[in-house]
Amino acid sequence: MIKLLQTHKQDIGKLCQTHHVKSLSVFGSAARESDYHENSDLDFMVEFQDLDPITYKNAYFGLLFGLEDLTQKRVDLITKDTITNPYVHKTIEKHKETLYALT
Repeated sequence: MIKLLQTHKQDIGKLCQTHHVKSLSVFGSAARESDYHENSDLDFMVEFQDLDPITYKNAYFGLLFGLEDLTQKRVDLITKDTITNPYVHKTIEKHKETLYALT
């Protein structure tokens, strides 16, 4: 995991608590580090707690914009339940690093 995320892990946890996150993981180049560069975006997979549609929308965009503000990077935020391709799901699961998990 890249140093930027390690440095902000506590603040990321606070964002997750505020926005009803069940789990948040980083994947892609930011998790691998080997091919991450200064212009890379950050790829996150999120799973939210059970929320009504309005709260869900606010939680999703609040987390997305919060992560972008915190890291000063472009963020791609996907939800775990929207990954329908089993190959993509398997690849993400294999290489992801968990940043936050509700206990």
